Amino acid sequence: MEYTDRDAYSKLPAEVLLLVCQASDRKTLGALQHVSVEWRNLALPLLWRTIEVSDWEHIATAATVHSLYGRHVRAIEYRQYRRRRGNSAGTSSPQIPSTADGKTKTDVACDWLGLPWPKVKRVAIGAWPPYNVARVQSVLSSHFPCLSVLVLEGAAAAWIDTLQRAVTTHPNLQGLHITEDNRALLPPAAEIFYKRLETHFRFLVGSNCASLTHLTVPCSAGSAAKLIAELPTL
Repeated sequence: MEYTDRDAYSKLPAEVLLLVCQASDRKTLGALQHVSVEWRNLALPLLWRTIEVSDWEHIATAATVHSLYGRHVRAIEYRQYRRRRGNSAGTSSPQIPSTADGKTKTDVACDWLGLPWPKVKRVAIGAWPPYNVARVQSVLSSHFPCLSVLVLEGAAAAWIDTLQRAVTTHPNLQGLHITEDNRALLPPAAEIFYKRLETHFRFLVGSNCASLTHLTVPCSAGSAAKLIAELPTL
C-alpha cells in the first residue's frame, strides 16, 4: 500500500515537530528549513543558535549573516582553525595565518563582535592564531548586554587585566574562562600536548567578581584567591 499523505506532519502538534528538530543534526535542520514555512520557523532558531566564525569568514560577511539570522544567535565562537598553505609540518615556528583578504584574526573577530547581538549569551575565542585580547574585549563591552559566559583562550599573558576588564564591563557575567591553548603553538601535524597551570573556581552568589559563578584563570590557586579577594565589590 502506497502512502500518499505528504502533509501528514501538519496534523502533528507543534510540540512534536519541535522535538523532531531538536533531535536533528545540522545537516537535517538545513534540509528541514526548506520543507515549509512551519518547518523553517522551527529549524532556523536551532540551526543558527551558535555561529562558528571560521565557517563563514570566507563565505559571507558578518553584516550579511547578522541581518538574516542575527535574531536567532545565542553563541558566537571563533575557535576552529582552517589549515592553510604556508603552515606545513616542516616549520618549527609557523607564520600567523590571516584570512584571504589580509585581515588578522583580531580584525575578523571584531568585524563579527562589533555588530549588535542583544541575545547572545556566550562568546568563545580560541588561542590559535593569536589575537589582541584587549581590543576584542573593548568591542565586546559595547554590543553584548546579555553576555553571561566568556571564554578567552590564549589570554594568559595579561590575565589579571583581562579579568578586571571582564568583571567591570559585563556585570551579568556568570562564567569567565581565561586560559592558554591546550596544544603547543606548533604546526598542526605536531601533536604535542601538555598541561597548563590553571585554577577553577565555583562561587556562590555575592562574590567580589560581580555575578561570577565559574572562573578559570591561568595561575595557582593561592595566587588567584589572593587577587580575587583584593578585587573591589562591583
